[in-house]
Amino acid sequence: MAKRRILVFIGVLIIMLLAPFIMQRLWNYQNRFAIQEMSVDELFTSFITDKVKAYDRFLDKEVWVRGQLQGMDILSAKKAIIKLRGNNIGAVNCIIVHNNLSENLNEIQIDSELVIKGTCIGFFGDVLLANCSVYSVNKN
Repeated sequence: MAKRRILVFIGVLIIMLLAPFIMQRLWNYQNRFAIQEMSVDELFTSFITDKVKAYDRFLDKEVWVRGQLQGMDILSAKKAIIKLRGNNIGAVNCIIVHNNLSENLNEIQIDSELVIKGTCIGFFGDVLLANCSVYSVNKN
């Protein structure tokens, strides 16, 4: 009977010690998928005005971005980089990896209005998004 109480006490103690760590991991996982929709100008300006605050708000989070296609570099049959521009200076580079990439990107033309979803991975002159998908194409 004493062994059982000791084992229960140790089990409860372990759960109490691990609970904060598990809750923090769950909170970070949920926040990672917070989707925020904005234009290229809004996203770029956030990084220019306050880079620390922008990193806290966007890094490793899913973002929907609207902008015009400035250029496209097809790196391989499954990987491409799309550059979106807004009305002002600055751009967003989107890395797209897809099995049938050439079929999906053939219809997109320069200056088309795009909505792209991707995970923000940083700011290096332009805002970088990875794991991107094109959701909307409006040809001008």
